[in-house]
Amino acid sequence: MDKKALFDIIRKLKEEIETIPNESIKKRWLCKITEIENIYENIVIPESSKNVYNSIIKNGNELLKLYKRGEIKNIIEKTNLYIKYLKAASYDFKNEADKIIYYVRSFLIMSILFFALSPQYFGFLLPMIFLIPVYIGLRGIKKRSSHAFRISLTLVPVSIMVSVTWIRFFIYALSHYSETVRSTATNINVSASIAKMLVIVPGLLSVVLLFTTLLTAFLGYRYKDYFV
Repeated sequence: MDKKALFDIIRKLKEEIETIPNESIKKRWLCKITEIENIYENIVIPESSKNVYNSIIKNGNELLKLYKRGEIKNIIEKTNLYIKYLKAASYDFKNEADKIIYYVRSFLIMSILFFALSPQYFGFLLPMIFLIPVYIGLRGIKKRSSHAFRISLTLVPVSIMVSVTWIRFFIYALSHYSETVRSTATNINVSASIAKMLVIVPGLLSVVLLFTTLLTAFLGYRYKDYFV
């Protein structure tokens, strides 16, 4: 598809940004717009993405009208949003938007392990607090919502806390294996084989939780521009 209309909007937008009195905002926006312009120069927009492209053109023209009317309040919000939209759309044009599934899967595994392991040390209140954020995050990130994406990241620090707590126990349990198995069997009145499983399995899962949490944080940073 011909990208002339898009580059015309980007050029006009840069001209309008140049008139902004706030130097820090101007510098930040011009830097981002120039980066996006360079990205689009190397992109071939497929016909299958015509609707996305037309939406970019429409939103761009509406943003330029705001500049003409001098609506400062709306300009700041809408320009930030349009820049994010341009960046996110570039992944659609490059057929890379599906990569977001890696973040979704990693977040889902992290959430499941967090809910499974947190009650033993932190009670049921902590996982209950995060039920709604996880639900909102999981639904929203599939729709590439930046708000839901930010909510999903709130689970990362607490998952690290839970996993590290369990790993510390696991290290202690391995160092005092017989004693830990015996005390576990006595305290909850189960056989030695079940006690061994209750010592080993959560410990191994905590290692998986830590790995998955760090992976989620990495993928979140890597794919943050996919969200709008």
